[in-house]
Amino acid sequence: MEDDPTALIGGDKKRTAILVGVHLKKNDRLEAEESLHELALLAQTLFIQVEQTFLVSRSHIDSALVLGSGKAEEILRWIRVHPVDLILFDEPLSPVQGKNLRNLFNVRMLDRVELILHIFSLRAKTSEAKIQVELARLKYLLPRLVRMWGHFSRQTGGGSWLKGGGETQLEVDRRHIRVKIQSLTKKLEEIEKNRELQRKERLRKKYPLFSLVGYTNAGKSSLFNTLTHSQTLSASQLFCTLDSLSRKFILSQGRTAILTDTVGFVRKLPHFLVESFKATLEEVSEADCLIHVLDGSVKDLDKKIQTVNEVIFELKASRKPQLIAINKADLISEETRGNIAIHVKDGIFISALTGEGISLLREKMEEIIKRKYSRLSYFFPMDKVKIAQFLFSSEVAVLEKQYLEEGLFITAEVNEEIQGKIKDFEITYSEGTADEIG
Repeated sequence: MEDDPTALIGGDKKRTAILVGVHLKKNDRLEAEESLHELALLAQTLFIQVEQTFLVSRSHIDSALVLGSGKAEEILRWIRVHPVDLILFDEPLSPVQGKNLRNLFNVRMLDRVELILHIFSLRAKTSEAKIQVELARLKYLLPRLVRMWGHFSRQTGGGSWLKGGGETQLEVDRRHIRVKIQSLTKKLEEIEKNRELQRKERLRKKYPLFSLVGYTNAGKSSLFNTLTHSQTLSASQLFCTLDSLSRKFILSQGRTAILTDTVGFVRKLPHFLVESFKATLEEVSEADCLIHVLDGSVKDLDKKIQTVNEVIFELKASRKPQLIAINKADLISEETRGNIAIHVKDGIFISALTGEGISLLREKMEEIIKRKYSRLSYFFPMDKVKIAQFLFSSEVAVLEKQYLEEGLFITAEVNEEIQGKIKDFEITYSEGTADEIG
C-alpha cells in the first residue's frame, strides 16, 4: 500500500478502475451485488471512475487468484483492450493472492479494506484520528509485508545490535512495524486517559449520554447537527465522520443531555479496524441509550441493520436501550414506509433535513431517561445529613436542594440503585414541601 493516500486521486488525471467481486453460490447473489455496489460508492469517494464491474459466481474462493484462472484470463483480455489504473477487489486479498494478481494483470491492486483505509486517511483531521488510521494501516500491512524488489538476501556484518546475524530485510521491516504499532498504541492510551477524565467530569455533572450509531452515510451527522444546533461537517459521503463528537443539547422537557456522533459502520469491517477505533467507540459502551440511525431510502436495510448490530455486539453494548430513527423520510414513499414499519418495529420516521419526526424522537429520548431515573424528593434530619453527601458525588442529578433548621431537603432524579440506598428518607413531593418542613 502506498504511504500517500492522495496518490490515488492526485494530479490532473482521473483514476479509472474495474471492480471485481465474488458470489459464493451458497449465499444470496443479491447480497454480493449490493456489496459490489457499495464498493463502487467507496471508489467514488476517492474520485475513482469505475469503468466495468465483474461479479464472479464460484463455489469457493480460489487460493491463488481469488476468482479462478479462467475468469482471471477473461478480465486480463478486457484490460488489454480497456486499460485502467486500478483493480478493486471486494474480497480481502492474501499476500499470495495479491502477488499472483499483480504478476498477472500488471495493474495496481486494492482490496476493500485497503480502499477504506485510504478513505480514512483522507478523512482523518484530528491527531487521534490520524493515529487510529495509521495504527489500522500498520496492522493491515504487517501480515502482507512482502518486498517486491527482491532484497531477501541475508543481512551480515556488524550492523545494529537490534539486527541479529542472518536477519532478512523483511524481518527488519516487520520488527520496525511492530515497534511502531506499540508506539502508536501507547499514544492512543494517553489520549484515552484524557478522554476518561472528560467522562468523569460528565458523570460529575450528571448528564445522560446518547450515542448515534449507524451505517455510514445514514445521516448521523445531519441528525447530530439538528439535535444540537451545531454546524459540524455533514455531507452525502461515506465515512464523513471519523472523530467522536460530543455536544450538549436540550431534551423536550428542558433536561440537559450529551449527544455523541461516532464513525459509521460498513459491511465486511475487519476486526482490527474496529479495534483501532475502540477508544473513539468507547462512547457507545458508555451511553445510556443508543440512537440507531437508518437510511430509510436504501434497499438492503436489513443487511445494514445486521452489520451495525454486529459491531454494537462486539463493543459489548447490545444490551443498551436503543431507539431506531429511520432517517431520510422525505425520500420515502408511503408504501415503502409501510414495508419498513413491518420489519423495523417501533422505528421513528424522521428527516434531519426537514425536521419531520424530530419532536417525537426527543420525546422518546426523554422516556428512555425516565425509565432509568425517577424524580423523587427526600428529607434528611440534621443527624442524618451526612448520608445525603454521596448524592453530590454520584451519578445523580440534584434538581433542588435546601438546608433547613430541621435538616436537608433534596429533589433529585435517581436510578434504582440509589433509590434502594435512601428509600427510608423518601417523602411525597408537592409544591412548597420544603416550606412546609421549614
